Amino acid sequence: MVYAIRQEQAQEQTYAFWSARFSGDWEKQEREETRRNYAKIDATIRAKGYRSKSAPRPPGPPTP
Repeated sequence: MVYAIRQEQAQEQTYAFWSARFSGDWEKQEREETRRNYAKIDATIRAKGYRSKSAPRPPGPPTP
């Protein structure tokens, strides 16, 4: 059942992808997809607690 739903979603995404590509609106969709992927990566990094060197340090004693 779950497989059938996932397959249906994949088919819808594929259809949306190709219909947008042929309508000439594919660049916009490509940008949106890239933005969504980066947002997912950012969320994963935040959830795991990694931070960039430029990020402000949390209060408390310094950690090695």
